[in-house]
Amino acid sequence: MGSSQRSGDEESVSPPNLLRPAAHRDARRAPAGARNLAVHGTARLGGAGPLIDRRASYTDPGALSVTTDFVPNTVERFRLEDSYVMGVPFKEYMGPSSLVHPTSNTATFRQNPTEYISAIATSGDYVAIGERTGRVSVMRRKPISAAQRHAMAAMEQNEEHYRATADAALPPPRTQDTYDFHVSQYAYTSVIDPLNNVEVTPNVTAMSFLSQVSSVPFLLTANEKVPKLYKIFPSVRESVEPFKMVDQLEASSVGPLTAPSRGSTVAMKMVTKYALNHEYNINSLCPLSDSEQFVSADDLTMQLWCTEYPDMCIETYNLRPSGEEEAREAIRTVRNFPHEPFLLFVATSAGNVRVIDMRQSLKWINQAPQIFFNPPREADGTFDHVTHSLCDCALSPCSRYIAGRDFMTVCLWDVRSATGGSATMAASSPRRKRDSFLPDSNSFQPVRVWELHPHLRDDFETLYQSDLLFERFDIAFLNRTHVGTGGFSSSLYTIDVTAGNTSSGFFSADAPVGVRQMQLPTVDGTAAGGRKGSLKMRTADGKGADTPRTQKSSMLELGSRLTLLSRPTASFGGRCELLATCGQVLMQVSYSAL
Repeated sequence: MGSSQRSGDEESVSPPNLLRPAAHRDARRAPAGARNLAVHGTARLGGAGPLIDRRASYTDPGALSVTTDFVPNTVERFRLEDSYVMGVPFKEYMGPSSLVHPTSNTATFRQNPTEYISAIATSGDYVAIGERTGRVSVMRRKPISAAQRHAMAAMEQNEEHYRATADAALPPPRTQDTYDFHVSQYAYTSVIDPLNNVEVTPNVTAMSFLSQVSSVPFLLTANEKVPKLYKIFPSVRESVEPFKMVDQLEASSVGPLTAPSRGSTVAMKMVTKYALNHEYNINSLCPLSDSEQFVSADDLTMQLWCTEYPDMCIETYNLRPSGEEEAREAIRTVRNFPHEPFLLFVATSAGNVRVIDMRQSLKWINQAPQIFFNPPREADGTFDHVTHSLCDCALSPCSRYIAGRDFMTVCLWDVRSATGGSATMAASSPRRKRDSFLPDSNSFQPVRVWELHPHLRDDFETLYQSDLLFERFDIAFLNRTHVGTGGFSSSLYTIDVTAGNTSSGFFSADAPVGVRQMQLPTVDGTAAGGRKGSLKMRTADGKGADTPRTQKSSMLELGSRLTLLSRPTASFGGRCELLATCGQVLMQVSYSAL
C-alpha cells in the first residue's frame, strides 16, 4: 500500500479517480423524509493513498429515518413473501373474485410469453412493472401503521437495547409486508416509426422512478423509441354523477334531491411524452439526482433530457464507428447508483464496463473513461464473442467492487486496481481511437470469475438459434460482500466476493468460490402454486453452480429464467428485500443481511 504523500519536486498529476471518497465529491441534499441506510466499508479510493473508511448513504424516499451502524457480512434466511401477476398477488389473481383475471379456484395458470415482465422499478413503497404488451402496473405497500412507526422510532433511539432483545419481541420489518394492486394502464401501443418505416412494438424496455420529493411519485417509462413521464396519484376523487332532476312535481317516483356521494380512486396520468429522437432501441433510463434530468440509452448512443423540455435532448455519448465501419460494440445497459450519483456505468457487448464521470464535461464522448474489461474465454469456442458480452453491472455499497454478469459467469473487478497507481489517461483528454475488443492502458481485467452453468457449452448452438444466448440476467449487491443474480430453472445465485481472500488482500485461486444456489418455487399450475415460505440453499462446488444434465430440458423452458432484479431495500433488524421476475411473475424475497 503506497503512501498518500508525494514529494515536493514531483510535478506529474496523479491518475484520475472517478470513485473518490464522499468528502471529495459534490454532495446534494437528500429529499425531505428520506430514509438513510448507511453501510460501512473500506476501499482504497484515490491514487496511491491509504485505505479510506467511508460511508455510502442510500436514500429511500417516503420512509422513516433509520440508520444501521452494523456491517452486514453474510446473507441468510431467504424467504419468499409473495408472488404477483399483473401487479396482483398470485392467490388473489387466481381467485374467483379477481378483477384482473376472474377465474375459478380450479383454474390453471400458464406462462404467456407475450405478457412477460420486461422492466421493473422501485421507489419506497411503490413498485412498477412493465410488460411486453405495453401495460404498466403499479403496486403499493400498505402505509406504515402507528405501532410500527412508534416501534421504529424507539428502536432508533435505543438501538443497543433492541439488539439484545429477542427477535420475537421486535416489530415485524417492513420488508415482510406485501404489496397491493394500485393502478394499471396501457402506456404503449404498436405504432409505425416514420424515420425507419418499421413497427415499434409496445414492449416496455426500461422504467425508473424519479427521486421522490413529494408524496406523489413520478415514473419514467420507455418502449423501444419513446420515453414518457407519468404521475401516479395516491388517491383522487371520482367525477360526480349528474344531479337528479324532476320533470313533474306530481311524479310519484321522486327521489332525494341530494348530490350523490363521491368515492376515491387512484389514477396514473401521462405528464410528458418525449420526442422520438432515438435511432436505435432504448434499453436504459437513468434519472439524475436532481430529478430534473435523465439519461436514455439505446444500442449506440446516450441522450440527456430535461424533464420539462420534451422536444429537446443532447447526445452526450455514442459508440458509432467513423466512416462506413460496422459497429463492433453496443450498449446493453447503463446504470447509476445512489452512493455515486455522478457516475454512469455502461455495460457493453464487447465485455466492457465503462465508468463515465458526468461532471467532467457535457459531451461525455470527449473523455476517456475507465474501462473494466471482461476478456473472451477460449473454452467458449466460436461463441466467445457472444458469451463474454456483459448484460448488467453493479457497484458495491462500499464502492470497492464492480460486478458484471455475462451469459456464463459473474465477473468481479477491484476498484483499487484502477486507482492504485496504474498509468491512466486524464479524464479530460481527447478520446483515442482503438479496437473495442482490445484493452489498453486504461482497462482493467477482473480479479475473480465464477462460472454458473458451464455444462451449457454443449448446447451453445441451440441457445444461439433460440436467442437465449442473448438473454439478460440482472446482477445486484445484496450487501457489502455478497452478489445476487438470476439463472435458469428459476434459480437465484448468491456469491460471496470475499471468499478466498487472503490476509494480504489477494484472492486465492484454490479457495472455495462461495457460490450458493436456491430454486424459487414455480407458480405454474392451480391457485395452490406460488407457495410462500423459506427457501433452501445449496452450496456449489469449486467448479461452479453446476446442474445435473437431466435437468437441461426444464432449464430451457421459456418461463424458467430468473432475469430481472430490483435494487435491494433494507428495513430495521437487518432484514432486506429483493424483487425478482420469472416470466410473468414477480417474486418478493426477503433475507437477513447481518
